[in-house]
Amino acid sequence: MEIFSLDGVGIPTERAYVYKLSPAAECYIPFHIDTSADDDNSCLRDGVYAVDGDETVPVLSSGFMCAKGWRGKTRFNPSGIWTYIREYSVQSFPSSQSAGGMWHPKQSSC
Repeated sequence: MEIFSLDGVGIPTERAYVYKLSPAAECYIPFHIDTSADDDNSCLRDGVYAVDGDETVPVLSSGFMCAKGWRGKTRFNPSGIWTYIREYSVQSFPSSQSAGGMWHPKQSSC
């Protein structure tokens, strides 16, 4: 048995947000995304930090368990089953055609 992690890369993917306090009279939710937050020196645009991913899940999140949690003999992989990580470059389609993208093989990061 082997464990494979197939991850999409190449499209900016939401990772974190900048929040600001909402005025009490505006709505009952105390915080909302600060769309005025921008930084030309980082990946922050319109209050959203973006990192490499497949537009749905950052590769940092999707590849973590295969790179650390399951690699070797661990609590999550007590038998020490071999793990492999494969990254695929994703080409995005217009949203009217597909919710996802088309995956193209990329060199393995194993």
